[in-house]
Amino acid sequence: MKNHIRSKHPEVHAELWPVVKPEIKINKITTFLSTESMQQLKVDKEIIAMIARLNLPFTHVEDEYVRKLLVKEHGENYIRRETYYRITGLDNVHNSWLEVIRKELKDQELGISADIWGNPSLNISLLVITCQYISKNFERKHRILAVKAVKGKHTASCITNLFKSSFKVMELKKENIVYLTRDDGSNIKASATQQELNSTQCFPHCVHLIINDGKKGVEQFFKKFS
Repeated sequence: MKNHIRSKHPEVHAELWPVVKPEIKINKITTFLSTESMQQLKVDKEIIAMIARLNLPFTHVEDEYVRKLLVKEHGENYIRRETYYRITGLDNVHNSWLEVIRKELKDQELGISADIWGNPSLNISLLVITCQYISKNFERKHRILAVKAVKGKHTASCITNLFKSSFKVMELKKENIVYLTRDDGSNIKASATQQELNSTQCFPHCVHLIINDGKKGVEQFFKKFS
């Protein structure tokens, strides 16, 4: 009878004799691993890269649905709170990449570029130093060496000190710096002289200044006849 119902009336069979699937229990890890473990570092890199690329706040990891996705992808044992990513996680990822770039640039001849970017409304100024070079495989590469807050007056001595501290952190030798590309500011020019660095003015900067001066001249010309 049971076999007959299963073959001829499967919906009735399913109702009378439902299949009960055995519950699979997964042992849950309740203790966090070391924050310096390789797997934790790998997960931290992916999460912090997501935050940086999408320009998200660190509190994004506290969102209920984001957290569920992260746990599903990486496992609950490796997902931390927002404070961890702002402090410990960010430091670990930064130090990890710092070692990679140090090894990559060791004894490498470099061209560097530097400029100060500011936002008067926020009272923030940043010195950004980048480098460009050709690898042993003849590939053109570039890296960000430093993003430093410029506090106080933007004097040549202040800029020189920021350069020196950046080179020290990256373990760069001055003799490996082939040239510095800069704007035409007297402070950055004087800093290059203080550091005995070969430097040249950035061509796009120069063209930009010429165009701006030209626009101002044209505007003043037409104002005379308006």
